Amino acid sequence: MRKIYYEVRELGEAKAILRNMCPPLKVETIPVRQALGRVTAEEILANRSVPHYIAAAYDGYAVDALVTYGASEGHPLELTNYRVVSTGDALEFHETCVIPLEDVVDSGGKKLIFKAFAEGTNVRQVGEDIIKGDLVVPARHWLEPMDIALLLAAGVYEVPVLKKPLVLLIPTGDEVRSPEEVLKEGEIPETNSVFIVNELKDYFDFIVLPPVPNNVDALRSVIDSYYNDVDIIATIAGSSYGERDVTTNLLMGQGSDPDLQQQLYVHGINIKPGKPTILASYRGKPFIGFPGFPVSTWVVAKFVLDSLVESYYGLLPQCWQQGKALSGRKIPSEGGSIEFVRGVVGAASSQKGLVFMPLNRGAGAMSSVVRANAVLTIPANSEGFTEGSELELLMRYVGWPLLVASDDIALKFLLSDLRKMGVFLNYVFTGSSTALELLKKMLAAAAGAHLLCPDGSYNTCMAPANAIKVPFVKREQGFMVQRGNPKGIKSVEDLERSDVVFVNRDRGSGTRILLDYLLQQKGLEPDHIKGYDHEEFSHLRVGMCVASGLADVGLGIKFAADVLGLDFVPVAEEEYDLFFLSEYSNLADTISDFIKSEQFRVRLSNMGGYRLVE
Repeated sequence: MRKIYYEVRELGEAKAILRNMCPPLKVETIPVRQALGRVTAEEILANRSVPHYIAAAYDGYAVDALVTYGASEGHPLELTNYRVVSTGDALEFHETCVIPLEDVVDSGGKKLIFKAFAEGTNVRQVGEDIIKGDLVVPARHWLEPMDIALLLAAGVYEVPVLKKPLVLLIPTGDEVRSPEEVLKEGEIPETNSVFIVNELKDYFDFIVLPPVPNNVDALRSVIDSYYNDVDIIATIAGSSYGERDVTTNLLMGQGSDPDLQQQLYVHGINIKPGKPTILASYRGKPFIGFPGFPVSTWVVAKFVLDSLVESYYGLLPQCWQQGKALSGRKIPSEGGSIEFVRGVVGAASSQKGLVFMPLNRGAGAMSSVVRANAVLTIPANSEGFTEGSELELLMRYVGWPLLVASDDIALKFLLSDLRKMGVFLNYVFTGSSTALELLKKMLAAAAGAHLLCPDGSYNTCMAPANAIKVPFVKREQGFMVQRGNPKGIKSVEDLERSDVVFVNRDRGSGTRILLDYLLQQKGLEPDHIKGYDHEEFSHLRVGMCVASGLADVGLGIKFAADVLGLDFVPVAEEEYDLFFLSEYSNLADTISDFIKSEQFRVRLSNMGGYRLVE
């Protein structure tokens, strides 16, 4: 007699039904040390800068860089005012560089150097890796070993994570026995539960029961006794159609329950093996009926339940794989050693394919490991790669669109919120000019910029003509100064004062361009500003220089000043926009709709110095 199935579905249809069966996951807060392999429920911000003090990045001699000026091969200088330091030692305020041990020659009791060293050489500034208040990891992020290390370093000791659903797993069958038992003829070792738990333990917690006989009332009694404590009910075997198929009989209404409260959505999936699979609702909770054969169970766990994992968590962890991508920028190398460069790879245009953008290459930059989804190996005999070079990479999560953008905390929050909706982008922060230039070259899918143009508008002078513009936010730019504004800085003219030390943003950044625009309007010369050539690569890093006393003032956004406890002198309001290649129009529409949502409007209202572009 042939098997009869009810509600047989195609694989795609069954997976869609499964995704819709399950309610959103709950959130729990757990110690960071116990969070390996868990998925963040919200974005996590740093409670402490890393490093939190000015530190030596090398074993050597800590000195004021000024004392090394003039040293050369033909004119060595003697070090007389130095301190021997080890990597990680705290530096004093006047110690602005560390000379490596190997660059100092001991000659007749004298310490000689044969070259000059720039300020900041082999010095790790406060917040060089990550700054207090900045994003450590986004929402819907699988926590890995380096994530845990960085969170702890950043003073984060508890994290909100998605709570694993608790699954009640019940093997069924009169003939099923524990594999450790001495088996009689006709008895089957129960190993399916062992496989299911080991295969899915990263995503679910389990209560595994001893085998239940082929009796509907017995099965119902067991389920009902655990019902209030579990999120999902699953049985093994008994999912075909016959007298001994207890799972099917339970869900088809057999037995003594007067109020069934159950619904069979799928009885059979058009796959082989694995056809006798059940998807149902039992008293309002998801019910999964696994087939009895081991390979059928493997197919269902691997190729059906992945939709359930994605529905709950938004994404699946992915293994590293070999692949190719184009370099989005020049990647130099000194040669002599094999170099492993961390970076971000993502989908750019259909014409260019995948594009790789390098991250911070410092050995102490834990954040570069956390943010990276690709690793480039540069051979020892190589001088690096030019922009547009084809690279061999170890990578993952490669299909997500690549966003290059000026660093902005509101954008980080936006990207984190989008992940909760199942919208994922790979991103890397550059200056506004670089971001728009990469978009023009189709080496990115999207760009974020706040580039002030000569006519006073934003982004119009460099935005690609065929790009889709998504207005994002208006944000306040101003002078970040120490509490109480002890130097009385009120305007751009004060930057030329001899008693004022400034800290600048990097060339090509929108903030740097804004500063130069303000200086030009007032007829001021950059050469007259002490610290104009001191560059940092984010608003938070500029603010940290002011907070630590390395500078008196820096130009940045109000949010950075608020996070770091600095005073803020408003200077201008700028527009930050997002741009998308036309082939990503659907993504642009999705993001535009979310930006306009009440949810994101409330998010911005809780951030100082931001408002939506109306």
